[in-house]
Amino acid sequence: MAVPEQGATMTHSSRAKLRASVTGEPYQLAVEWIAAHGLADGLVPDARLPAQQLAEAAVLFALARPQLLPVLAPTGTLYALTGAEPSSDLLTLRPAKEHTAAVVARLLPAQLGGRISGVPLLRTGRVTNTTIELHLPGASGMEAVQLAIRGTRVHRQQTEQLQVEAGLVPLWAGEGAASGEPAIWQDLGRSLSGSAARWSQALRRPALFSLAHPDWSMSAPTRREVTAPVEAERFAPRSVTPRQSLRGERGALIVAVTVGSGGTGGTTVALGTAAALARQGLTAAVVLEPGALEGPLREHVVETTGDWAVLACPAAGRVEAATRHATRLRQQLHAAQERADVVIVDPTGISASGVRLPVGADVSLVIPLEKTTWGAWLWSEHQTLDHRPDEVRMAAWLSERFESFMRIYMQAQPLSRVEVLLQLLEERFALVAAERNSGTASEYAESGDLYGEILDDAELLHEWWTPHSSAFACDPDETLPLEEEAVLDVWRVEFLQRMEVEGRRRSGPDWEAAAAAWPARSRGRHRLGLHPGALDPELAERVRSGFLRHVAGEATEQWGELWPGYGQVWAEASARGQDLTAGWEKDIEIRRVRRAVDAVAADLASVLAKSHVPSPPAVATVLVRNRVRREDLGSAEQLEAASGHLVQAGITALCEIPSDMTVRERAGAALLSPKPLLAEVFDRLAVLVTTATDHFSARAAERPEGPPGRRDKDGREST
Repeated sequence: MAVPEQGATMTHSSRAKLRASVTGEPYQLAVEWIAAHGLADGLVPDARLPAQQLAEAAVLFALARPQLLPVLAPTGTLYALTGAEPSSDLLTLRPAKEHTAAVVARLLPAQLGGRISGVPLLRTGRVTNTTIELHLPGASGMEAVQLAIRGTRVHRQQTEQLQVEAGLVPLWAGEGAASGEPAIWQDLGRSLSGSAARWSQALRRPALFSLAHPDWSMSAPTRREVTAPVEAERFAPRSVTPRQSLRGERGALIVAVTVGSGGTGGTTVALGTAAALARQGLTAAVVLEPGALEGPLREHVVETTGDWAVLACPAAGRVEAATRHATRLRQQLHAAQERADVVIVDPTGISASGVRLPVGADVSLVIPLEKTTWGAWLWSEHQTLDHRPDEVRMAAWLSERFESFMRIYMQAQPLSRVEVLLQLLEERFALVAAERNSGTASEYAESGDLYGEILDDAELLHEWWTPHSSAFACDPDETLPLEEEAVLDVWRVEFLQRMEVEGRRRSGPDWEAAAAAWPARSRGRHRLGLHPGALDPELAERVRSGFLRHVAGEATEQWGELWPGYGQVWAEASARGQDLTAGWEKDIEIRRVRRAVDAVAADLASVLAKSHVPSPPAVATVLVRNRVRREDLGSAEQLEAASGHLVQAGITALCEIPSDMTVRERAGAALLSPKPLLAEVFDRLAVLVTTATDHFSARAAERPEGPPGRRDKDGREST
């Protein structure tokens, strides 16, 4: 057996003791943690994801300021916690054994009247002989919050008993969120947004407070309180290992943000990814298009060295940015690789502001300009369940087909020019007369009619004389005087006089025929109560009879014995203008159901193929959907599954950015104080960037052989 060197053993031992002196965990656990994790994230790492950080802050906040239960603060503990076992993405708490149930009782939510104690939405998960898992469903975003506490099933039972004895109603024992819990969680998250990091750090370092118990009942932990009383560099992440793993033979990773059009969010994605890489403890160098650093980013420049500007980013790593120089981009990229772990170039591609890289990229972030082919949703679709009676559903079916039949009929038998003009006059007169009827004679004389105002605007005048123009849609509820009052005949004469000059100019001899026939036609239609756009009754009856004959076979097959009895009922109601489906809308249920992953992947591949983004190069490629509606974001599992189906399209991985990203408008906000969900999404994208080449190699090995490649002009095969 090889004997380890004494120096190595001592170093390992001293590091384990140092970690245990801060976390309060047993020395042997500290030894095992260092052996398993190394020091890439530091000796006592902070929470990597904002959601994890916020959850931990809420836990300590609940212990320091419990609602409905007294503060628990035995000597030598941090609110009855003797230790913690922190990793970058997991935290396990170690309560004093005699206070385990009491600690859990202050964390799990309970209710008394309208007040809630504990952490809203917190629930227990799997329970073993040593550990109780804790979860925050609905509050963790895309990445799972990982919390646990040393305890057993007995402690969980005692927790419920303690809450009941205190007169509380445990909320965590039921299914789903209790009324008010989500809103209280949102309020708590907002109140902790500025101090969550320090609350989380304090929870991860309970041994720092074993001698002097803090009082955080009114104020949050301070930076000085959560700083270990030893040299800071001994706790700092050892970034040598990750940098070596990221650097290839030619230096740092080069990431190309590839877009096909301006305004798709390339700069947003580049800056958000850079900030996320900095949160991993890495240095990211961003090469931006000219003018980007002179915009909103300028106020966030904290240091300038030559062409490079350091951007304010409160993270363990560093974000630097430079303006792209097209004539010496190769030299810029080589210099960036010397100073950073990851180099991000935005934008590349064929857009007006893009540039082709003089060196090959390791990873491509492709942002297609989506022209939606699947409707409003990608990951889900609407399923309609019609619970209306059969006769109502048949009436809706007939009305829908009648509209289609009517369109086809009118296209087959178009109106003459005079008939079109007659219909136009009827629609416009309804607007003028309704406006005139809404005021007094003196008001009308003073203001003039609607058409008089339109004459002064050439664009509006063109719309006025365009049949069925949406700019002058006629409301069926427009109020006109009764025909018997005879005032309408006077208004018709004045209306024709106002329209005559422009009518003759536009319609020539057709105007004479329409102007002569329109007054009597208008008078008769008004007496029948016909809307200006409605068909004449005789024509409508002929069309309806033709429709019933046309649809009879399909209706018999679809509705059986309901036809033709209820078909005739529908026809008579239609002739009267009555809608037999009115009032039944509440019986139509619309559900959102998840779409098949292969269908989603097919849509994405289609969007990529139809966009102006170049075909993905033979490198690791992450397809980035930017500005995605929050309600249509895919889960991490869905994104991974869809990526598997996109292998043949050259896609290594898939990521989605929510629609409320505002880096472009307020560039510094994403770097200084990102919203939790957005930070989590960009953290995920940063992980994809740093691991994409591994995924690409694995997917390339699994990729089935495709069709033969195209041949170039010399007969050589190309892909």
